[in-house]
Amino acid sequence: MSRRNRIVASLAFVALALGVLASSASPASEPVLGSRDFAAPYGAGFGSVQPQVISNGGVPSGMMEEISWRHWGEATAFGRGLGHQYKPRGGYYRKRVKVRLKAERLGTCPGSKRPAYTRLRAKFQKRPGGGWGPWFLWSGADSLCEPLFRPAL
Repeated sequence: MSRRNRIVASLAFVALALGVLASSASPASEPVLGSRDFAAPYGAGFGSVQPQVISNGGVPSGMMEEISWRHWGEATAFGRGLGHQYKPRGGYYRKRVKVRLKAERLGTCPGSKRPAYTRLRAKFQKRPGGGWGPWFLWSGADSLCEPLFRPAL
């Protein structure tokens, strides 16, 4: 085998090895958003990597859709999407409003070794095309690790 062929073969082997390492290491090490149990059984997006839909399983204002994330895996991840907003006199606006998200407190949830964002803050437009409301803890929860709903006794 010529020197050139040995170099090409060595580079191909290194590229293959790096590709295998990257594909096997990254999915398990990517953080998830809280615990699957957070809004179970009707919620969505929790326990998932970069969820495009988040729902607390309740009213329409508890659902955010078409979410795109920036800086996922860093200390704070920022999301943008669309949500539903109450009208001042009841009901919801027909058109969805813009939503901003901050996934924070990167750590782990009890019983899991997988990294997770354990707190979520959100702010909604006050009305479609309008100004922004304040940041708030999603569903009033300081932790996305503990179940939001407790079964009735």
